[in-house]
Amino acid sequence: METIRVYDAIVENDVPLLVADIMKETQLSEVQISKALTILEHLKIVGNLSYPEKPAIYGISARYEQDY
Repeated sequence: METIRVYDAIVENDVPLLVADIMKETQLSEVQISKALTILEHLKIVGNLSYPEKPAIYGISARYEQDY
């Protein structure tokens, strides 16, 4: 699940990541990362200081990846 890998890369780093940084860390393509970021932004997760619990993000992102 690309969204989870991108989410983990963002949450585990203290500094804002560029797409190139996320690509290195997750080994995903730019298209996969862009899709994941779109899903996370749609869910209002990226840029939100209070990150949801991990089990919640797994279920939510799985549903949106299927629908996207």
